[in-house]
Parts: sequence; C-alpha cells; structure tokens
Amino acid sequence: MSGLVTCAYCKNPTKRANGDGEHPIPEAIGSPIKNKEICQKCNDDANTLIDTKYIEDKFIDFIRRFAAAKNKKKKRLTYSEAALFDGEVKAHYGEGGIYFELTPDKMAELQTIFGHDEILPLKEVKFTDEEIIKKEHAKMLLGLTSKYLPDFIISKTADFLRNIIWGKQVVGEIPEHNLLIIREEISRDIQDEDLIKYIDEYGYHFFGYFTNDEGQLEIYLEIFGCFYAYIKTIEKNWDKDINKKMVINPYFKKTIIDGPWTF
Repeated sequence: MSGLVTCAYCKNPTKRANGDGEHPIPEAIGSPIKNKEICQKCNDDANTLIDTKYIEDKFIDFIRRFAAAKNKKKKRLTYSEAALFDGEVKAHYGEGGIYFELTPDKMAELQTIFGHDEILPLKEVKFTDEEIIKKEHAKMLLGLTSKYLPDFIISKTADFLRNIIWGKQVVGEIPEHNLLIIREEISRDIQDEDLIKYIDEYGYHFFGYFTNDEGQLEIYLEIFGCFYAYIKTIEKNWDKDINKKMVINPYFKKTIIDGPWTF
C-alpha cells in the first residue's frame, strides 16, 4: 500500500492525482483550490452527480454572473457593471430561495447587458434543488478541510459529511451543523473586519476553521457572500492552535487571503 493516500470522499486508498485533482469548490464558480488526494471515481461522481447540477441551478448561475465569476459560455458582468447595481437591487430571503427586485431602469439595463433572451426572471429566483446545494456544501467542507487537515479524513464528522454527499443514511452521532444558511443581513457571531470587507462588500468565497474552547473544530464556508454553511466536529480533541482562513476572489480565481484565523 506504499505511496497511496486516503480519498477524503470515500476513505479508500488511492493514488495521488497527477492531473488537476478535484476542485472542492467548483472551478466554474471561481475557485482555484484543488485536492489531489481524491480518487478518480469520486472525482467523476462528484462532478456528474453534484457539481454539474449545482452549477446549473438557476440561482447559482445568476449569482456567479452577478458576482462576475468567469464563465466561458455566457456573458458576465464586469466589476464596473456590477457596481451599477448599488441601491437598485433588493433581495428578499425566504424559504426555498432568494427573490430579487430591480428598478425598471435597472432591469432594462441588465437586459441590455445579457440580451433579452438570456436574462432570468429576477423577481423570483429560487434554488432548483436545495438538497443538491447542501450536498455541494458538504463536499466543499469535507474536501477543503481534508486538504489542509488530513487527520480530519478519519473523523466521525467526516463520515457524517460523506453520508450527506452520497445520499446515504446518517447513523450515529450527528454534529451541530447547517449546510444552507441564506444571509439576510451583514452580521456574524465572529467579528473579523477583513472578512466582512471581502465577503460582504465584494461577494467573495470564504473558508476557515478554528478550535473552540471545548476542543471542537468549527468549520465555516461562505459562497459569494450570499449563503453559507458550517459544522462543529463531534470530536473534541483538536489542538488549540489549529486555525485557518481563506478568501477567494471568484473573478480572478485567486486566493487573496490565506493565513491564520485568530481572535
């Protein structure tokens, strides 16, 4: 078994990928992060069963263009064009999705940018399938945490995330978690001025974790500053010095903050 690693998505031994590896946050929504310790079968299954459906969700497709994530197949807003939306887009957060209201002038302007046949009906943009969104967020949490903390792969918390990803029955202890929280206001329990600036103002992606006073690892994920997920590990034996925060600019597919998350 020499030279093999443990796949984070199935816990089976596998060879380290020679190519790109798996993108825990799909490349299509602007992430450069790769995990090369994912087996080819899980990579293929994640792409077909989860990533593709997530990216094709009407709301995800809209928000990635609104946040200027690169997309070869469709037109996108530039930063200057996106800035024109200041004060003219209002989001209503409710069960099943996010609803947008635009001024008539702004609607006409957006139609000019995208073309009349391409624009989505912004009055009512909903997630096509919330379960796919949750599976994708579980994959992101597992793939990213395992990349930077390999010991996480064999944890009971990782087993829980794997069951969510592949639609298996969840058995045993369930960790505190929420895989889809839609943000209504700019507020967090954990205050960090840099994160508020980069996520809330610019719609960037965020991933981070730290060990709390009870020895649990708290893991957080935020996508486009619109919705986020978190999980607290079942295990309470994590080193108190374990912490990390990352902010990704989806337009340039570039990590702009990568360092310790300290308080």
